[in-house]
Amino acid sequence: MSARYLYIIFIVFIVSIILSANVNATTPEILHQANTLYEKGSYAEAIDLYKSAINSGTINGDIYYNIGNSYYRLSKIGEAIFYYKLALRYNPENGDIKFNLNWAQAKAIDKIQDQNIFSIEKISNYLPLNSKDSFYLLAIFSLLFWGILIYSLFREHKGEHRGEHKRSELIKWVKILSFTFFILFVLISSIKFLNNGRDFGVITNKEASVYSASGKDNVVLFTLHEGAEFEINDKLEDWFQIKLNDGKRGWIKSKDSISTIIINTIKN
Repeated sequence: MSARYLYIIFIVFIVSIILSANVNATTPEILHQANTLYEKGSYAEAIDLYKSAINSGTINGDIYYNIGNSYYRLSKIGEAIFYYKLALRYNPENGDIKFNLNWAQAKAIDKIQDQNIFSIEKISNYLPLNSKDSFYLLAIFSLLFWGILIYSLFREHKGEHRGEHKRSELIKWVKILSFTFFILFVLISSIKFLNNGRDFGVITNKEASVYSASGKDNVVLFTLHEGAEFEINDKLEDWFQIKLNDGKRGWIKSKDSISTIIINTIKN
């Protein structure tokens, strides 16, 4: 393995990390105004400004967290839970978000038992996938690791056959570490992709009927209440096919909930 080949791997690795990072432009004026309104108790107005910042391209966990807090102050549990869950996608290791989410979930009427011991969402919440601090540490470590490696190989190369055994051992461990880092990077990136691509929603009306199929003429299977969470399996016009954590399925009217599908439609 030549030094040139390792240098190419180093460049590809760093570019991959940079492309996977969530780097967004900030709009400090709007956010400052929104924070000021929040502190004054003008939560509805603060929400409008936070959403304006999101629509302008500033998307991060702190904004979603602030929106969740604002909705909670307005006693809108469904919206609060939804935005706390979005915030966790960006800051999965944040204890404040987890605490507030659990607190809001405790206010929900429907206590749906989670039958999934392991799920993409649960695993993702334990991985700091979008943490800026983790990204910076990983980037710095990668730069140091690959920089020292390439420097060492160039020095060994100048020494011709001197230290050949040492060089072979170094290359062997580089291969092992590189393969390990690659597998971890692919695994974490896959979990991140699958979780962020999963559409979910939360009931925002006081009550929402769940039907056997799309359309009001079908049988009502059960009723959900504000704060009930669900995964979206399909969409047909103004209807969502949903699945609960306890395995129950059915169709609801989209206007009874807030969902990632609606949010993404608004942003696009």
